[in-house]
Amino acid sequence: MDQRCLSNTNYYLITGDGPTSFSNPDGNVIGVSNATKSYTIALLPTQSNPAQAMIELFEQYARNKVASVRVDYSVDNTTQAVDITQRYLDADGSPVTTLAGLQPLHWKHITSTLNASAYQTRSARGITKFAALSSFTYQLPNVGILPALPTFTDDMDVLTLTALVDEFIAIPSSQWNSRKDTYWAGKNYGKVAELIAIADGLNLTTQKQQLLAWLKAELEDWFTAQTNDNLDEDKYFAYDDTWNTLLGMEESLRHTSNSMTTTSITVILCAQLRKFAATNPHGVAMTNTARW
Repeated sequence: MDQRCLSNTNYYLITGDGPTSFSNPDGNVIGVSNATKSYTIALLPTQSNPAQAMIELFEQYARNKVASVRVDYSVDNTTQAVDITQRYLDADGSPVTTLAGLQPLHWKHITSTLNASAYQTRSARGITKFAALSSFTYQLPNVGILPALPTFTDDMDVLTLTALVDEFIAIPSSQWNSRKDTYWAGKNYGKVAELIAIADGLNLTTQKQQLLAWLKAELEDWFTAQTNDNLDEDKYFAYDDTWNTLLGMEESLRHTSNSMTTTSITVILCAQLRKFAATNPHGVAMTNTARW
């Protein structure tokens, strides 16, 4: 039914669908054979020989097929806390119990009952804990947004910093951003948003207003889809019914061309919008027509 494989310090569990045979289990190439030609490979969270209890637990849920993951959320309008429920579903849309790996974002804020197993592993985002479940709910509190750190002029060379701001502004504004995709354009907008905060902290009103006017016009362009009554070919957002999200055009890093949501990429641009909004109470004018 299963076979453990050792690769450097990583252990894998191969679980077949029904009776499964393995050939050459101690070699570099392992053969797996069963009637359905279907199996699951799981990375076991251990750097030493896995215990039988671990093998049995991962084998128990290995063939519970998850066809989709549903994420629902609600926002408390008083506290701005966000409640998120994540559900694992099979091909028929029914709950399916799987051995889910919860990251710190999940298990530190969980509000539903969590019967975590004794097994965990370290990931790029901290300790991942494994639990057998079909759904879980966690709450993210509102911690507010600090768009920029305050300026302490007593601890810096104000003349040098002012000269650096003026040096950037001396560059033609047409060169401040030459990209039309959500990722790299967002990066360039981020530079200007940071400079706005610096200029504001140094009371450089003229420089701040010049930077602010440019960034406002750029963001207004992104949040409209027409120019002179003609539909834009780039620098706009489109709603995708399949993904239930906004896609930025042009896409970044070939995400939308591979039928993948660009939500994570668009965060770069939206993060700069939040910084802009924090320093500009008048916001961004949503003129013309949005493409939906």
